[in-house]
Amino acid sequence: MRSCGGAIAETTIRSYVHGVEHFSRHFHRRPDQLGPEHIRQYQAMLFSKLKFSPNTVTQRLGALRFFYIKVLKKNWSVAETPYPRKVIRLPEILSPEEVARLISAAELPFYRILLMTLYGTGARRTEAAHLKIDDIDSRRMNLLFHSSAETLLEVACDPRHLGAEIGFFTVLHSWDQRLLFHPHVHCVLAAGRAGT
Repeated sequence: MRSCGGAIAETTIRSYVHGVEHFSRHFHRRPDQLGPEHIRQYQAMLFSKLKFSPNTVTQRLGALRFFYIKVLKKNWSVAETPYPRKVIRLPEILSPEEVARLISAAELPFYRILLMTLYGTGARRTEAAHLKIDDIDSRRMNLLFHSSAETLLEVACDPRHLGAEIGFFTVLHSWDQRLLFHPHVHCVLAAGRAGT
């Protein structure tokens, strides 16, 4: 399980380092010699010259914000460096027939099992990569509990949502309203606190 004060992922670190390096190279100066005006110019260049999406520009600003606050111990004003509006793209939802074709197109049984696990649990790629044999237990539904807990904790820790650690319990339901076998969980948030 993760906590709001947990370690930063390796991919995030690489992305942040790349973002700060790119910012520094753009102005041919060390990043500690650059200020809010440079950040605004850089942000405008990302949009106008490089044609970056608002979400990518937000990631770059997040890297710079982290660098200025955590590394340089400087203040960061959102008013001076506003974030672009986030573009929310809904995922394309496949029909059951398309899912079946995708799974049957897998060349190796390993890939077929992986696709079936991802589809059946709703787990993300990174969650599936960290699965253990004990997680896959059809009697106790460990994977269902694990993936729903990870998703809840991740969303709650995100400052764009709650930005807090939460307490919750999960209840397994095995049947739907028509009394057909349909294992799913209901999660009840019992507590939450602001992250540190």
